[in-house]
Amino acid sequence: MGRIVTSLEAQKRNKNRVNVHLDGVYAFSLSRIVATWLTIGREMSDAEIGTLQKDDSFEEAAQVALRFIAYKPRTTAEVRKRLAESKFPEPAIEHTISRFTQTGLINDGQFAHDWVDDRQALHPRSARQMDFELRRKGVSREDIEVALAGVSDDDQMAYQLASQKINRYKDLDFSEFRSRLSGMLARRGFSYETVTRVVNRLWSERNAGITQD
Repeated sequence: MGRIVTSLEAQKRNKNRVNVHLDGVYAFSLSRIVATWLTIGREMSDAEIGTLQKDDSFEEAAQVALRFIAYKPRTTAEVRKRLAESKFPEPAIEHTISRFTQTGLINDGQFAHDWVDDRQALHPRSARQMDFELRRKGVSREDIEVALAGVSDDDQMAYQLASQKINRYKDLDFSEFRSRLSGMLARRGFSYETVTRVVNRLWSERNAGITQD
């Protein structure tokens, strides 16, 4: 025997959720969009109630994910972690990931491509460092390799970065110049060999008057 919907009330603190009473007793709450087709007096089976609650978890997970990616692009792994931290059941998490992937709201390949472009243009660092950063965000090896395929060689990126910073070190002697510039480049993931070549090149250019203030 089914249960009868006896009351539908918008929550006072969250107008987007509706409290559902069955047989005169509070039963559960639903998002307004999921509850739209409910009417007072409707008889509901246990299976229908279960479907409603499942649909509600799907909708709530989607809303949390939307707010999460609204601030900035996120990877699949980041969205999955965020939903898991919010205690959503696994079916709701996977449904949201699938839905967002199909609609392009989550696209790890594009994320990796944009990440690499941004780093090269604004925050130069080694390909190894970018690889590490993308792996930490859960991007697949395949997507990382595609994104890094067109990356400038490390010497060029290290030179670009160091050229932007060199005025900070223009009055230093070679020992201090090398120490500070090398440390900065090493923190961006550049190898010892690349750092050495770039530091020596910039020191030579500075002394030859090539590097401009």
